[in-house]
Amino acid sequence: MKLLAVVAAALLAVGFVPGSVRAQDTTPVRIGVTPIDPASTGFYAADLGLYAKDGLNASVQMMGNSGAVLEALVGGSLDIGYVGITTGETAFKKGLPIVMIAPTGIFDIKQGRVGYIMLRNDIPFKTAKDLEGKTIASIPLRNVGELAMDLWIDTNGGDSSKVKYVEVPFPATGPALQQGRIDGAILIEPFASQDKPFARAVGPDPMASVASFWLGGTFVTTKAWAAAHPDQVRRFAAAVAEAGQWANKNPDKSALILQKYSNVPLEMIKASSRTIFTDQLKPAMIQPTIDLLVRYKQIDASFKAEDMIYQPPK
Repeated sequence: MKLLAVVAAALLAVGFVPGSVRAQDTTPVRIGVTPIDPASTGFYAADLGLYAKDGLNASVQMMGNSGAVLEALVGGSLDIGYVGITTGETAFKKGLPIVMIAPTGIFDIKQGRVGYIMLRNDIPFKTAKDLEGKTIASIPLRNVGELAMDLWIDTNGGDSSKVKYVEVPFPATGPALQQGRIDGAILIEPFASQDKPFARAVGPDPMASVASFWLGGTFVTTKAWAAAHPDQVRRFAAAVAEAGQWANKNPDKSALILQKYSNVPLEMIKASSRTIFTDQLKPAMIQPTIDLLVRYKQIDASFKAEDMIYQPPK
């Protein structure tokens, strides 16, 4: 009996935790997230205590956009970060050593609208050709929303090369529209609803031009960090997957957290189309946006989506 007691004490001493709570990993993990709905599992997991539940010593930093996240990853001030799908794919193809480790939101035409072409209320619109000559806000430039808009214009009688795009952060599009500095913007929620006093949605969801189902964003890290921290990668993926499942089932509760980080009024968030999250990271969900990048010459050649997906050690 004394031997059993000694063994039990030893197990506790090395971090045995009963139930679903895992032993805490003391290695700090710095996570970069933009304050938008598609990236929100990154901060839901923090607010719900899921990182700690999965034994991850995580801290979350709010970032301005996907480009800033990639710079921080390369510079070493972040370990993991959210990026829009085409931003990540373009960076990977151009040689940035990153890998996808966890999916976020999906576009599924069956689930409702995701993207919006917003046009100032004083500008007439009837067809895609009416967007020629307009100045449209996009963040970052040549992202999936902008390219999807180009595809919709080009397949519906317009010429996307005649549209001028300027980089404007999501929270700044409302004032820019109100002041007449831009004619419109490519937006996702909750910012599309926030800008409704100054602009209205025109045309269908441009995202449907890409494919009927595809991955809209992902958490990435560098290949070197993933190779050195496979356990942290696994714990992180588990935490954000659980956060996504929770958000899909609890839109009102998740709206409260999203409001805190985005500063968009709660009633606007609740009235908007919300992101649907997935825990699947499959090549078929990623290839359509790679093909979109090739069509609009953002990358010089295609590549296999699976080349960018992290493969844990066996």
